[in-house]
Amino acid sequence: MQHELPLVSVVIPNFNYAQYLSDAIESVLKQTYQNIEIIVVDDGSTDNSREIASRYLDRITLVRKENGGVSSARNEGLSISKGSYICFLDADDSWEESKVEQQLKVALDQNSGLVYSGYLECDSNLFPIRKISPVFKGDCEDFYRRNPGMAVALLGTSTALIRADLLNKIGMFDLDLKTSADWDYLRRISKLTDFNFVAEPLVRYRRHSQNMSAGSLIDYYTDNEKALKKMLSEYSNFGLRSILLNSYSRFRFYIGASSAFLKSGNFKLAFKHLLKSMFILESSWWRLPNGSQ
Repeated sequence: MQHELPLVSVVIPNFNYAQYLSDAIESVLKQTYQNIEIIVVDDGSTDNSREIASRYLDRITLVRKENGGVSSARNEGLSISKGSYICFLDADDSWEESKVEQQLKVALDQNSGLVYSGYLECDSNLFPIRKISPVFKGDCEDFYRRNPGMAVALLGTSTALIRADLLNKIGMFDLDLKTSADWDYLRRISKLTDFNFVAEPLVRYRRHSQNMSAGSLIDYYTDNEKALKKMLSEYSNFGLRSILLNSYSRFRFYIGASSAFLKSGNFKLAFKHLLKSMFILESSWWRLPNGSQ
């Protein structure tokens, strides 16, 4: 690599994942790229997570805080990070050994502010079940608007390597959001830089009963709707194209929610979200500026 080797900060938020935490830390320690600082933020765990993390105190920074949720833990890690690039790794997941090296090469060679990767969906023992490949690259801002709730950058922050100066501009994770906090964070980054990816699966995503994504479908879409409304408000005064894109975003979101609730057997909520999507279609014409009707 024909570049000065920058420091990469890796933030690992943890809450009661003692049984998985060693796998996550070890996967970072085994990276082929070695100029890395590891920040483990224990978010008020009540299991033996701190004991596990303490075994690595000569190679990591361990931050202890009261429980405030994964976004608050990531923000805590960000606030003390020193790297020119930032990565996040959930404590129940792990990385392939060349992840940072491959992504940093793309970031430096192609001047990309964010580089993500494919990933392997795995069982609770990290045995691969299926491979998920990346699709979106380049200017991804409109992809987020056209695909509300979709993981444009796969798996959220665990696959991403991000230039730190961008994070200084967009600020911290939104503590008012839960399951959609990753999506919102990366969406905001897409307003500042093009995305790039390494097609190879470089992250192992562990499926287990405690995954945040395994929670209630109602909670999931309620939180995603909050993130959608936040996005729409940022584009509320940007002219005709923005008005149309906002309407399209809302339509796509409610149609997607309707389909998900229908598949789950919740016909009442499926119908409710379908009605919302139909109302958006019917009412969009009068939202256009005068003279565009």
